[in-house]
Amino acid sequence: MAKGIAYGIACLLLATWILPAWAAPSTTAASATAAVVPPGSKKEKPPTKPTAGWSFSSTNTLRHEYWNTFQAVNSPLDPSYSLLADRLALTLKHQNPATVFTATLNVVKFLNLPEDTSFGSASTYSTNGVRENDAKVYVRVMNFTFKRLGDKRLTATIGRFNFANGTEWKGSDPTVEWVKNNRIADRLLGQPNWTMLQRSMNGLVLKHDLPRFQLAASAWKPTAGTYSEQAGDLINDIKVFTLAGTHKFDTALPRQEVQWFAYEYDDHRPIVAPRGDNAVTGAAQTPRRSTDGIDVRIRTYGVSAVGAYDCPTGRVDTMVWWAVQRGDWYELTHRAHAVALELGHQWTKAPWKPWLRAGLNQSSGDADPHDGTHGTFFLMLPSRKYSNCNAYNQSNLKDYLLQLSVKPSARADLRFDYHRLRLTEGADRWYTGGGAMANTGPGNGFTARKTGGKTDLGSVFEFLGTYTLSKEHKVNLFVSRLRGGDAIDASFGAKRDQTFSYLELVTDF
Repeated sequence: MAKGIAYGIACLLLATWILPAWAAPSTTAASATAAVVPPGSKKEKPPTKPTAGWSFSSTNTLRHEYWNTFQAVNSPLDPSYSLLADRLALTLKHQNPATVFTATLNVVKFLNLPEDTSFGSASTYSTNGVRENDAKVYVRVMNFTFKRLGDKRLTATIGRFNFANGTEWKGSDPTVEWVKNNRIADRLLGQPNWTMLQRSMNGLVLKHDLPRFQLAASAWKPTAGTYSEQAGDLINDIKVFTLAGTHKFDTALPRQEVQWFAYEYDDHRPIVAPRGDNAVTGAAQTPRRSTDGIDVRIRTYGVSAVGAYDCPTGRVDTMVWWAVQRGDWYELTHRAHAVALELGHQWTKAPWKPWLRAGLNQSSGDADPHDGTHGTFFLMLPSRKYSNCNAYNQSNLKDYLLQLSVKPSARADLRFDYHRLRLTEGADRWYTGGGAMANTGPGNGFTARKTGGKTDLGSVFEFLGTYTLSKEHKVNLFVSRLRGGDAIDASFGAKRDQTFSYLELVTDF
């Protein structure tokens, strides 16, 4: 703790006195490259020039969750419960023409967190060391961003920061940005902003920005978080390297933003636990354990394309995301793949501006645990947004999506999602979890449940509503109902349906 405080004080002093003088712009420096405005889109106003000096902001999130979830036969664990928690994020920022210093402190409090639950948030928090009335204070963000490094087009961020794959470049088309942020970002690498205890990244991000293309690279280690009481601690035994090239909107392809990417994930944590795959041991077919710690090294290569097209009734959007994986999964060779295809139409001139979208998200599973190859698509460090009901993740899955968004008023946004879910391979498992939570602990961050060869996971209906009360306050309501299929019944038996909802008040001040 003392080292963290000393580090923070040193950063503050550096930002206040040293950096402004060292990094002040020369009188001959040209202005930054102007943003590319895609043809046919609404031209945005020039960005307001940031004010030099210090600024302070804070966001408080108070959330109540209700769960009525799965239960195994003869299990004493409680499937029905509620939990209440609060997170206060305090952000301090200092900027000058060449640098930005940002620090965010998270203060989290749990109120009567239930124990001995069968599934869901409370179960995961408890398993990872969070107790009934725990409080946690930790540094979520602390970094410097250098707006130019010799070349005005080269920027760098160093320290502790947030990272979301697919969002390295922020464009100006609102449709493309929504699809990127909601249907591509955090698929493999990201911060789980929904959980009370959040993940960050410690390392370096470099970006080289050209008028038609951006190249971004990063190297970092994640912090503990998501559901672990070790939130804020560095996970030293995981290393991540990324490279992404983004062809800006309407450059490589008409009315499309295209990105290619390559990620490497190395995990060698000293955790002795079930490996989170379909490998078994002995006549009892017990899950194989990582007796010598985790030994995973996986490289992911892929491409994405997001399109937005004007039409007489509004806008049409398209999304393609494709990835292949190569590497090592313990003693096995890793070979996996995934694809996402989505299409939408927004009636921009109609009342409530309805936006209808449909798609398929499919990832490979492992068809044979004995063939020397691990074929389950590995999600690395994803977020929850592709399974808002928190009952599955995107490994070994076929997810058929139908989504409708409407805006009844300037203050209200409503979204309805329907998912039809099937496992890709019956010989594989039903996977849940969002990746590494800590450097030590009871598991690797993913759970693999047997389904007896069944592939019908079920169907989910989800509702998310946001209402802005004022400039400072908004309310979010989420309600989901999962009707479990044979695959869930094979794992739990006594109860295979789930109702999960939450109500939260978000206050900015």
